[in-house]
Amino acid sequence: MLGDFEIIPIIVGKLSGREISLLADEIIRELDYKTLLVISTDLSHYHQYEEARRLDLSCIDHILKLEANSSNCEACGIYSITVLMEIARRLNWTPELVEYKNSGDVTGNKSRVVGYAGIVFYQSDDEIGAFLVKLARESIESSLLGKEMRSWSIYPEIKEKRAAFVTIEKNGELRGCIGHLWPKEALYLSVIENARNAAFRDPRFPPLRREELKEIEIEVSVLDVPEKMSFENWEDLLSKIEEGKDGIILVYGSRRATFLPQVWEKLPEKTLFLERLCLKAGLPKDCWKWNDIEVYRYRVKAYSERDYFKEVNY
Repeated sequence: MLGDFEIIPIIVGKLSGREISLLADEIIRELDYKTLLVISTDLSHYHQYEEARRLDLSCIDHILKLEANSSNCEACGIYSITVLMEIARRLNWTPELVEYKNSGDVTGNKSRVVGYAGIVFYQSDDEIGAFLVKLARESIESSLLGKEMRSWSIYPEIKEKRAAFVTIEKNGELRGCIGHLWPKEALYLSVIENARNAAFRDPRFPPLRREELKEIEIEVSVLDVPEKMSFENWEDLLSKIEEGKDGIILVYGSRRATFLPQVWEKLPEKTLFLERLCLKAGLPKDCWKWNDIEVYRYRVKAYSERDYFKEVNY
């Protein structure tokens, strides 16, 4: 089920604050979207049931607040937990309690129990989205204003090879949109490159000017890998497309064009959507009905400045 994988054990003893920081550094350098970090520990040991619950729930509360230490948590793996909390603080991970029990809940013997809890740490999409749109704007500013880019991040997710589009709107109208349809580089590099391309190299628009920076809104779309669609005829194709959700790519020979799923807001009818896409590819508007047309679909996660930043200052 898991396929080939490696387990790297780390045995953690008593650590100083500096050693906790150094170990967190080393682990963060190795993290990517394929890496699962597991911390194994018991909670309190050999107290009566009610006392154990009191101690354990207090410890869990401190872990969820990223404040646990040896004085407020009787876990045998407290120093492993402190390393995890250091990583969580740096990467903005959010902890969530899945379940708490102690051995008395299982055996029925409540005179001397051992506590256990399952806690997961996860990365919020909102935090990653806010970072990506900020990165896109800073990429444009660095080219236009000569500003040094500041938005560097250690989120493992942005190191993953993903395709991205960057869309720029001005007063609600398109001002530039360029991206990659298939993954070719790390996500953050795709965002940096396509932000500059959308601002300065979209052939439909003149290069963005400094005075427009306050007037634009930026959206970053992170694409799933496109899937080639199988269909018997154009009626079958229409039935398989999900309006409002699917981004569509049409390919015919050297001609290719795409509409992101967001375009459904302006072209909500399937036939019109596909006709406009054919025209965008430089083909007749009924090209989507041809037997030898290739059609791909994909989904996106879209992050817009309007969702994260109320005001842009220069």
